[in-house]
Amino acid sequence: FRMHMSFDNIIFDGFSIFYLLEQWNKLYCGETVRYCEKLTFRDYVLTLEKMKSTDKYKEDLNYWKERVKTLPAAPQLPIIAERKNTDFTRFEFQLESKEWKKIAKIAESKHLTLSIVLMAAYAEVLGRYSLSKHFTLNLTRFQKAPIDSEVDYLVGDFTTLTLLEIDLYRGATFLERCLDIQNQLHQDMAHSLVSGVEVERELARWTGSSGISMPVVFTSGIGINFGKENSNSYFGNIIYGESQTPQVWMDHQLSIQNVKMYLSWDVVLGLFS
Repeated sequence: FRMHMSFDNIIFDGFSIFYLLEQWNKLYCGETVRYCEKLTFRDYVLTLEKMKSTDKYKEDLNYWKERVKTLPAAPQLPIIAERKNTDFTRFEFQLESKEWKKIAKIAESKHLTLSIVLMAAYAEVLGRYSLSKHFTLNLTRFQKAPIDSEVDYLVGDFTTLTLLEIDLYRGATFLERCLDIQNQLHQDMAHSLVSGVEVERELARWTGSSGISMPVVFTSGIGINFGKENSNSYFGNIIYGESQTPQVWMDHQLSIQNVKMYLSWDVVLGLFS
């Protein structure tokens, strides 16, 4: 049989979706599941709010206040002035285990992660169509702060955004550009208490514009279901999916399911010429 699901990502994120599918499968098979007995998502949110009064948060905020002064715009892609159709369309591609593991092995030999290499490839394609090869990508990250021993069992929306500068003018080779992107991401991740949404607000203050938007997104789900990529952990293979996010034009997503790598692009086709 096939099961059809529709859900709102305001309620829970990619990590929580896989965790719920795992729980439902265990309950269906008569097994017991682990729940949060005390910790609630409200507790988690309130704890994050308290972090904003710490010296570390203030340090991170100062870092991003300086970063926005040189942060480039989103990719300047060819778009249509009159947008009639704003529906999302999904494009998909799959890599067999031996194919993506070969890429991962090469990446590891160059001290790169698989996500970085695939994000850099995405950026290279965007650079072919953007008016400038110097732009900002909006990264979706699944991040849980280790505030409690039960946090791993908590379901909710733990996504945070990171605005990542991409400069394809730097580096003579694809490898050099991969390393440059990874170095920039590591530098930014050292100041991750400030979310991409807050950075966009700082960017709007700096530029004096209220229309700041970073609509080109990269979402790597590699690792969020680590050790449970087999379909037996859930209800079976995920046959089809599609995401629709306000203020997003294009979202490139990666995931590993049943040892295959799934690459998808959710795109508002009606925006592009």
